[in-house]
Amino acid sequence: MKKLNYIILAATAALAVSAQGQSAIQILNFQDFSKGTSVVPGAVSLLGSGYLLTTATSQSQFNTALSAGGWGLVIFGEQGSDSVYSGSASQLSTYVAGGGKLIASSWLSSSGLLSLMDANAAGVNASLITTIADGIYSSPYSVGSTIALANPGYGNYDQYYNPINGAQGVGTLGSGYAVIRGNGGRTLLDGPLFDTYANLPQGQQFLADEIVSLTSVASVPEPSTVALAGLGGLSLLALRRKK
Repeated sequence: MKKLNYIILAATAALAVSAQGQSAIQILNFQDFSKGTSVVPGAVSLLGSGYLLTTATSQSQFNTALSAGGWGLVIFGEQGSDSVYSGSASQLSTYVAGGGKLIASSWLSSSGLLSLMDANAAGVNASLITTIADGIYSSPYSVGSTIALANPGYGNYDQYYNPINGAQGVGTLGSGYAVIRGNGGRTLLDGPLFDTYANLPQGQQFLADEIVSLTSVASVPEPSTVALAGLGGLSLLALRRKK
């Protein structure tokens, strides 16, 4: 009987580990270039084990991973080249058209990424986001009434936008909007590049809020629930063997 208890405990632990991997929201991340510190890793770290980050080190790796599927959220930054979006346009368009959730930024006012995200360019290089009462600025972290931006060495370090196709502008930047919520609420186009926040922790909290606004850990079965279900089945097996 003691041996059987060990088997039950080992099997339960294995189920818990497996369930944790299945319950975590998988995030695929790619920025083509960076002059500062990206807020992406820190933002995902703030959110804990319910989110797992995979960062592509090349655009071809990103395209292959995106096409393979299984991502709960994609983060894409066009930060150093005028051809980055075009190199992933097919994969990103297919992903968004299929219901995928995307957070993106671009330095380029003529980028095709803007159209995908339901936005038109309105200007560049403003230094302060003024927030509004919206979850992307307050849940789970309250980032305050303003978010200061700083240029780590880019020509264009942020853009501001106007919404198209029924999209929504969220917060102001320059004479336009800091964020465009498009594609039925499944995409967020950020004005700042991912490494242009004057206060890095605040930028990380802002992106964490955006991630939470597009995804929900609560909608995924908790690891403990699956583990307990497995334990119940194993306990029943033990009782049957005992009889």
